[in-house]
Amino acid sequence: MKYYIYTLEHPITNEIRYVGRTNNIKGRLATHLYSSKTGTTHKDRWINSLIKIGLKPIIKVLDELDSIEECLKTEEYWIAQFKAWDFQLTNYCDGGSLGMTGKTLSKEAREKISRSLKERFSKNPPNKGIKRTEEQKLARSIALKGKPMKCSPKGISKNHLRKLVTIYKDGIKIDEILGIKEACSKYSFSPNEAYKVLAKKIKATKGYYLEYSI
Repeated sequence: MKYYIYTLEHPITNEIRYVGRTNNIKGRLATHLYSSKTGTTHKDRWINSLIKIGLKPIIKVLDELDSIEECLKTEEYWIAQFKAWDFQLTNYCDGGSLGMTGKTLSKEAREKISRSLKERFSKNPPNKGIKRTEEQKLARSIALKGKPMKCSPKGISKNHLRKLVTIYKDGIKIDEILGIKEACSKYSFSPNEAYKVLAKKIKATKGYYLEYSI
């Protein structure tokens, strides 16, 4: 039996948001889509947010293994690697369950992972070459540097500041913007009122309804 390490990517930004394992790669995405309807994990909420706007994640195979033991440790490795690359993974844990934590990969397994890394990412690292919007660049910069935004109302965390905001007018979706700051700037919203709409404390601001897409 073959085992697979795979990723789930955002269909627009191509950013890797989840690393998992399976022995049925063809049916794995369908399982994720189904479980997201009632699931409560970060990954489920992310997938469900995509479904709400007519999108779904892209699944890609990272690695192929011959045993569950090797698969578990390889999953741990890939999750750690993507976190080291500063990807915002939705994984709840670091992988490698079923009692495998603490065991080491064989020399052959380490060499296979090294080859896989070099083949896939040495010339084209994850997301390298993908043109980011100014909003995405700003949100990423804030997330990395931890600098506060000037328009940020008191109490808004960095996680809220870098989320996609969908904007509706008269019940019709008119825009999708990365971050409260850009939404406030483009539509002249009061930051405090915008946050209250997003937190469902008030219904709208200036006739606009806002909600988080991710």
